[in-house]
Amino acid sequence: MNLGVGTYSTVNLEGAINAPLSNTFAVRLSLQSQTRDDWVQNTNARGPTKDLEGYRDNAFRLQGLFKPSANYEALFNIHHRDLNGSARVFRANIIQGGSNEIVPGFDPEKASIDGVNSQDVKNTGGSVRVKWNMGDTTLNWITGYETVKSFSRGDIDGGFGAAFLPAGLSARALFHSRRNLLMACQRTNNSRKKFALSQTRAKA
Repeated sequence: MNLGVGTYSTVNLEGAINAPLSNTFAVRLSLQSQTRDDWVQNTNARGPTKDLEGYRDNAFRLQGLFKPSANYEALFNIHHRDLNGSARVFRANIIQGGSNEIVPGFDPEKASIDGVNSQDVKNTGGSVRVKWNMGDTTLNWITGYETVKSFSRGDIDGGFGAAFLPAGLSARALFHSRRNLLMACQRTNNSRKKFALSQTRAKA
């Protein structure tokens, strides 16, 4: 187990537990948690999001290994991640023109934005890997499924930022959802290798 702490109540915790259940089957549970308090204050009275730059990021992975003999094994894997926090604060117009100096009065713990700032990511997946050792030839079969749902919305404080963004536009929101199904079969020996791969995708 590892534990790290830092400023702004930052805590990083990760650990794993191995548990042999029999002579042929064992499980491993891995956990991770990363948190940080908001440390940037929104000074804009109209801004709906008052506190920024904090997050709660938690994930786990559960694996099971079935190995009845030296020539055969199957590894099962399921995992999940849940991130909730704020999108990174983008600071426009903080460099003085024609120099490398920060503009007077800049405070890294303050920003002025009038839009919602939010970020949410959820990822769930699983996989199976089966391996046969047949002497000079090894056959691997892998299949997996992943689904990711991501939402991120930020604002540009201090100006309009990029020249291609006209005045009056609100902050951008990005939502992405994706599901992948992956299957692969691989056969190897001393002289040749064959690999087949198929993948299906769905985007929303």
